Amino acid sequence: MERQTPLRRVPSPLVIRHGLYVDLERYRIDGRSALGQALAKSKGALAEMFVNGPDAAASLLINRIMYKALRLELFENWDMSTGEAKPTAVQQYIILSNSLRNDLNALISMTGRQVPHKAPDLHEYLAGLEKAE
Repeated sequence: MERQTPLRRVPSPLVIRHGLYVDLERYRIDGRSALGQALAKSKGALAEMFVNGPDAAASLLINRIMYKALRLELFENWDMSTGEAKPTAVQQYIILSNSLRNDLNALISMTGRQVPHKAPDLHEYLAGLEKAE
């Protein structure tokens, strides 16, 4: 009988463990997990910036913001717990942080372009009060 060599477990590379290049699909984040609920709450808070609700472009931008924020959070947690960040990973972190900042600024500028609901004129409001009495 021939002896089979056992399969060796190959450790995941450093870039997979710290979050900058992690595949978020494998975590299967949905609305039932605490992380999924926190992401949904954060998305809702960003969407509330829009008086009439976010349009398609703003919704896409909100999704990108949440994706980048989650990746940055994973890296920060990993770096705080291990302190093993390589200079190239720190550079990628800075690039992703700047990208997130630019996306947030773009989202804020999009809220300013949105036309708010028409507020009633003071004369119309007073006339409505007189009719009600």
